[in-house]
Amino acid sequence: LWGEEGTPIHLAAGAGEWQRITIMDGLFQGHALSSLLFCLGLRRALRRFTEAYAEAEPGEIVILLAYIDDVLAKLNPLKANIWLPLLRAALGTANLRLHAVKTKVMIPEMEAGVVHPTIAECGIPQVYGHLELLGNVVD
Repeated sequence: LWGEEGTPIHLAAGAGEWQRITIMDGLFQGHALSSLLFCLGLRRALRRFTEAYAEAEPGEIVILLAYIDDVLAKLNPLKANIWLPLLRAALGTANLRLHAVKTKVMIPEMEAGVVHPTIAECGIPQVYGHLELLGNVVD
């Protein structure tokens, strides 16, 4: 996120004045800017992912809903071997990584207990049931 030269930002110094500082090595957790900067980095990574996936799989539909560090992605589970490396690479551009153990994949049409082989190979837990999130926005 910062690059070799750091990232210049401008902070309000009071009385309508702004002070320019350069961030070289991130922020401490809890700093007022940390959430904002994380969201900006994640947003950039998700945009890079959608662009890379659209190039790799023309015509495939990608729906991403993000709130802070929670991301709901509607992707074709049969193509996890294609989108998962692209997602990991895109997150890496922002010094982020996917925590496979904390990630879940749900394929609503699969019977409970049936594991999809591509998902199993990726090391991501598969959950079962119907997604009751955001009303009827997501099927």
